Amino acid sequence: MRGTPWRSIVAVTLTAGMLLGAPAHAAPPGGGERAAAPDTRVPPSPGTDAAPRTHAVPRPSTGEARRASRTAYTDLSRSQAVSLAQRHFPELSRRGYKALDLEPGQRVDAWLGARAARITRPGEADLLLESQLPLRTLSETGAPTPVDLSLRDGEDGFAPLAPIVALEVGDRAHEGIALDDIGVSVAPVGVAEATGVARQDKAFFTDTAPDTDHIVTPLPTGVDLGAQLRSPASPERFRWRLDLPAGARLQLSADAPGAEIVGVGGIKLAHITAPVAWDADDRQVKSALAVSGDELVVDVAHRETRVRYPVMLDPTILEDAAHWYANAAVPVDLSGWMWTDPGKRFGYFYGAAYLGNGLYTYNRGSTVFEAGDYANWYFNAPGTSRIVRADFGYVKHEPQTAGTWAAPYNDDRSYQGVWSYQQGRYESGRWCDLGEGGACGTSPFTTYGALHYASKTHFALEATPGNAAIFGTSVFYAGAHAPFTNFLGSASVWIEDVDAPAVTEDTGLSDQRWTSDRGFQARATDTGLGLRKLVVDSPGNPGWRGAYTYDASCTGDRRNRCPQVGYVHSDTTGLPEGLVPIRYTATDAVGNVSSRTWTIPIDRTSPSVLPDRHASPGATAPLEQDDDSVLVFEAEAEDAGAGVRSIDFELVAEWGSVVDESADPEPQSCPQHGCRKHREWSVSAYLLMSGQYTLRTIATDQLGNRSVDERVVDVVRGIPPALR
Repeated sequence: MRGTPWRSIVAVTLTAGMLLGAPAHAAPPGGGERAAAPDTRVPPSPGTDAAPRTHAVPRPSTGEARRASRTAYTDLSRSQAVSLAQRHFPELSRRGYKALDLEPGQRVDAWLGARAARITRPGEADLLLESQLPLRTLSETGAPTPVDLSLRDGEDGFAPLAPIVALEVGDRAHEGIALDDIGVSVAPVGVAEATGVARQDKAFFTDTAPDTDHIVTPLPTGVDLGAQLRSPASPERFRWRLDLPAGARLQLSADAPGAEIVGVGGIKLAHITAPVAWDADDRQVKSALAVSGDELVVDVAHRETRVRYPVMLDPTILEDAAHWYANAAVPVDLSGWMWTDPGKRFGYFYGAAYLGNGLYTYNRGSTVFEAGDYANWYFNAPGTSRIVRADFGYVKHEPQTAGTWAAPYNDDRSYQGVWSYQQGRYESGRWCDLGEGGACGTSPFTTYGALHYASKTHFALEATPGNAAIFGTSVFYAGAHAPFTNFLGSASVWIEDVDAPAVTEDTGLSDQRWTSDRGFQARATDTGLGLRKLVVDSPGNPGWRGAYTYDASCTGDRRNRCPQVGYVHSDTTGLPEGLVPIRYTATDAVGNVSSRTWTIPIDRTSPSVLPDRHASPGATAPLEQDDDSVLVFEAEAEDAGAGVRSIDFELVAEWGSVVDESADPEPQSCPQHGCRKHREWSVSAYLLMSGQYTLRTIATDQLGNRSVDERVVDVVRGIPPALR
């Protein structure tokens, strides 16, 4: 009878429609990576000389000027002596080294170990700063702090603000300096008790001897002991006495120019470079180093030679990295720098040697070079990232002094700049000496002259993708070449990556067919500094157990580069039904972020069979078997997800046998979700005996989810059948 409740049995089959990727429940969510291919790019010949070279004599002066200089600087006040040194030797007027030379608005976002940092810029993507030398050291309180060699005044003298090598400088010249890391003190012998004055990172002690000034400069890895000679009255012999730890000794170095301090057991504590002296015309003045007991003896023959005063004398003590009081486990880091020497004629070395820790290109003995031979140390920007600034510090160029082309017509050239692989040439830009008031010029920088621990920064570059910082050496003429050395003591590259990672589908995300469960996978690709993190989640479903974060555990710098590709797979287990968003978010090494969202249609619920809209079928079943009267049954089903595909009927007798059935002759597709279906079924009345039957209605959706609804049909001959 109409209105009688239906007895419903629901059977659900979880059959996914065209499952892509890993089967549901096959594995928990996860991810992985693919490393970038090795970088095999090598810059070609630099070719910075546009025309055949004409030799240039370094800052030539007349004989009259040289003669006048012999008496011009004999009676100077302290300020005049300091100004004289800074005017003729400009590197003395500028700060020599500062680990973090940040521009206005920039700050450190994260330290990436001791030699790299992520730098935040206002309104722009972060920069990656990579340095050969440690960027951080320890403050007096033991806290990490940026390296800063600026001198501060103390009660007993001067000390760098935040050095790598612990250094104390006495406030009077005769007190000398102390290298506390190795327990060594060094004091000039026979000098006046001149009081020092600090200028940035230099301590000047004037009138320590007739027309002579001593200058102490902290270096990242040691200390420079300089002297300015202002007239022929200046000494030609200088002595420094060393106070050494028990069992240590001072000796000439057997394998490099200069001397060394050797501790107990033959452990090297420090190297003392061979002295270099040059005059106001940048001409080299002959100098020599000897060891006498615990004294360094330096001779400089300036009185009887054609020099233009003042003359600068420059021995240096370089402490072995193993004894640095801070960052001893992470000394100069030369990784990332590569070497190329197509002609196989140059010598090279990286590490600690007589000029310090760094990169060396050199020639020893007499070697025949071809015209244009070159060798490069180079640092490639990873992938499509780009070097926007390059700092070359403590560059020491010792040109040949003999051979076919000897000083002052030196033929070995030191050059530096940023190379564009994209354009096949050096990038245009600017260079300036480090510190305020320094000289500037057009990048790249090149010189045939001597360089005395010079530092330059290259900026305003074209910044083409995948460019390279280059520190190189070349010769112009063919012929025999005498010994020369080109040394890079520190280098910092500032790398930009402005492009966010690209997020793309691997499988299972863009298919808009309905599914009950589906596996899927997407990946992120970053062709610059690489991918740091890839996250999959579902907005609006915070508790979804299929959410996953792939973390590459990388910092992005050369010690821990990030992969260029990472992927994450998961499945729909635990997500609700409906049009469910799946979001992938990728973050690269410097914080560029990209996100992409797909929608997966999920349906796990069987269709619903709706109650009859009409009265119970009213056909009468007459007693005559040949009566062709029929019983008409109808049903309607709905499914809010994938939509109803078919409605099937079965008529079941009391004893359980199916006496009649009808499969849906017109199953439907459902291009749009939520399709309904209506169907009628006619049964010949004469086939039915009196009794109780069950009308079974089976509704199936597009995924195969089924619901079965049953109603009882009472059939009595002569009385219309009743549904209940």
